[in-house]
Amino acid sequence: QHFSRCSLVFVGSNSPANLASRPAGLLLLDEVEKFAQETDRETSALFLAENRTKSFSGALRVKTSTPTTPDGPIWQEYQKGSMEKYMLACPNCSERIELLWEQVKWEGKDNAGKWNMAQVEDSAHYVCQRCQGKLNDGQKMEMLPLGEWTATNPAAQRGFRSFHLNSLYAPWRSCTFGALAVKFLRDKETMNGLQDFTNSTMAMPWEQ
Repeated sequence: QHFSRCSLVFVGSNSPANLASRPAGLLLLDEVEKFAQETDRETSALFLAENRTKSFSGALRVKTSTPTTPDGPIWQEYQKGSMEKYMLACPNCSERIELLWEQVKWEGKDNAGKWNMAQVEDSAHYVCQRCQGKLNDGQKMEMLPLGEWTATNPAAQRGFRSFHLNSLYAPWRSCTFGALAVKFLRDKETMNGLQDFTNSTMAMPWEQ
């Protein structure tokens, strides 16, 4: 698509010829974990695309993806960068915290060891890892606009910023503490379900 000051090009990662044919000053790469890997004849789709920016001194490359495994491309890229996390101020102690899945707690198990999902959803809450204070979804919504990105990797290459965000931060009804607790209890019944929860919901790499 051609505009008065630039051209916008859409390219599939499964097309090496198109990936290698056009220079680009701004490169947006989505779901890089699904990109074609290197072969005997060709380097990976990720490298082919990145090479298109080398003729621009101020090129910007943006890579996004759901992680899969620790040695996957997006997790490797994340660890090379600033590894920034979105820190929220706890309303109880004012300390900055990262929302972590292990801090979500709930009740609702009966005497037979089965979960009452309605009770799980109603009782789920977050426990601050600093002061052990309880946080509900309403408080989370108030915390979100005041959050700050904080770099955690002092050894990052200059200008290489990387960010991590899981579904606990999402403001949607499907991502309340209760909804995610129910999803976790259902997903963990199978190995594939637990892997999907780890990758897609918590944005963490899966290790067997």
